[in-house]
Amino acid sequence: TKAEALVEGDVMSFQGTNIPVTVDGAKKMVDGAEVTEADVMATNGVLHVINQVMLPPSLADMLADDPDFGIFVEALEAAQLTATFGWANKGGAMHTVFAPMNGAFDNLIAGDSSIADKEALLALDGLADILKYHVVSGKVMAAGLTDGEVDTLHSTAKLTVTDAGSAPKINGNAVATADMPAGNGVIHKIGAVLMPPASSSPTMNLIELAADKSLANLATALETAELKTTLEGAEKYTVFGPTDAAFAAAVTALGEADLTAVLARADLAEILKYHVVEGETKAEALVAGDVMSFQGTNIPVTVDGAKKMVDGAEVTEADVMATN
Repeated sequence: TKAEALVEGDVMSFQGTNIPVTVDGAKKMVDGAEVTEADVMATNGVLHVINQVMLPPSLADMLADDPDFGIFVEALEAAQLTATFGWANKGGAMHTVFAPMNGAFDNLIAGDSSIADKEALLALDGLADILKYHVVSGKVMAAGLTDGEVDTLHSTAKLTVTDAGSAPKINGNAVATADMPAGNGVIHKIGAVLMPPASSSPTMNLIELAADKSLANLATALETAELKTTLEGAEKYTVFGPTDAAFAAAVTALGEADLTAVLARADLAEILKYHVVEGETKAEALVAGDVMSFQGTNIPVTVDGAKKMVDGAEVTEADVMATN
């Protein structure tokens, strides 16, 4: 598209959203950026030099611009989640939002005697968890949905996808409008507010949970290093638990002959404390930067979309809750 063909209006980007074009005499503007040098020809197209980086509409922008999402937008603001869907979210995370339309919230209020009106809805203690239940990490277009359960930003609750190959349903509710692309994800309109199932409270402490999750080497190591009492008490901790395969790899990395030799090391407790953080830190709160370990040194955290890395180790299963 040469400059002379750039006229007032919109032009569809390769990303999938429209670029607004404005014209002021000889000046051409694309999404507010001025074309400073036009029609630089290449063998396979044309380049227009502009004076700033353009950002496509974010999820927050798209939601705010659609009148169908008025109450959803108010709810995100009330739950302090709006920034999650803007361009300022750390790590450039992509999200898929199953966004309820206004009528869905009206139906929820009308059908739930405990929610008197919209103001009561926006004041719900569990509002953030309800909204997170509508969000999946990553950008999943309708064609990419598969039947089965899918993790959400909610700490425990999963969505169920059915009829993925034809007319997808989320928890039995049809997708009204699919594939509304944004720069940092995609929106699918739905006609119902999805309520996460009541989750049962955890019954096992961190030591018991390690054994239950088949992290036998971790459980043995913690007991050997005399950390068992600490991690089965009332104080809250976050543990990055290495799998048994990870312990096997550590044997070589530490220059030992076998796991028994690793468990006999004088610095075992220090190594294990480096896997523990004081307090309860869920995956959503792990952002790029550092987090202080129980051992006293910082654990570097990196984020690549939905992938979380701690000191180079990938979190393969997040938010397995324990009593402590």
